[in-house]
Amino acid sequence: MTRALTSLWLRIAIRSGRLFAPLLVAATLLAFIHSGGVGPARATYATAAALVFPGQVWLAQQSVSAVPTETRRVLLVAIGSRRLLLLGVLAAALPASLVVAAVSLVWPWLAGSVAVTANAEFGRDLLFAIVVVLVLVPPATVLGVLTSEVAIGDRATAAIVGTVAVVATLVLGFQPALAWLAPPLVGLARLGGATTPTAPHLAVVVVHSVLWTVVVGAFSQRALARRW
Repeated sequence: MTRALTSLWLRIAIRSGRLFAPLLVAATLLAFIHSGGVGPARATYATAAALVFPGQVWLAQQSVSAVPTETRRVLLVAIGSRRLLLLGVLAAALPASLVVAAVSLVWPWLAGSVAVTANAEFGRDLLFAIVVVLVLVPPATVLGVLTSEVAIGDRATAAIVGTVAVVATLVLGFQPALAWLAPPLVGLARLGGATTPTAPHLAVVVVHSVLWTVVVGAFSQRALARRW
């Protein structure tokens, strides 16, 4: 049931055309980031992941908000379970961010902006790149759902709240004492410019991302349930 709901929600979102603008912004950011010449894979991917994060949040917002209120109410009656509907909505917000993540992984190679070297460090840098790109997808998704039109109530307020939320994550991320209140995108950017990160460093980032996603995801579900 959840799978069918997710598929239906995605089809409506794609046909609505609301995903085009955030996808275009994400593509533009990637093109800009990777137009500055060749650089180390670790630093290139870390910077790209941090800068594309707002586009992923916007995509999640639009994916959730694309379905009209009347359709959502009909789906709730048809499914008969508010919990299943909320899970389906969260799942529907995920694919668009995954598409951006996949493009983020491939784009540097197509643009020739990654310095390829035949050594073990390059392999570690590629593993770091994959972790960096994927670890920010869940936080971006739940933040987009929490600040979506469905959760907030109207499009204008949702746009303002979403913008403030993204800016707040950047501001908090730069404050060592408050960095745990934001997704680990600033921490990832710093790791990308530092010495080769170790497994414990990456583990801390992954745990941070998972915990932040769980907490904000719970708030997202409560916000959606209150509106329905």
